[in-house]
Amino acid sequence: MAYDFNGKKVWVTGASSGIGRCLVDQLHEKGAHVFVSARNTEKLSENFSGKERITILPGDLTSADVNKNIVADI
Repeated sequence: MAYDFNGKKVWVTGASSGIGRCLVDQLHEKGAHVFVSARNTEKLSENFSGKERITILPGDLTSADVNKNIVADI
């Protein structure tokens, strides 16, 4: 049975390119509200700005403070 992502919140790290980018597209297509993070703010904006149900939360996730702030925002 397929999982229903419609209306779910999903946080994808490494979303600016590669597997992360593809995962965002798939989750978004299935109705999820996707929160995207990566260090490359420019690429995140390029790929996802203005898209409904996608929230850009850039940052370097090696920082505990950045992680705490992003989780609080979600």
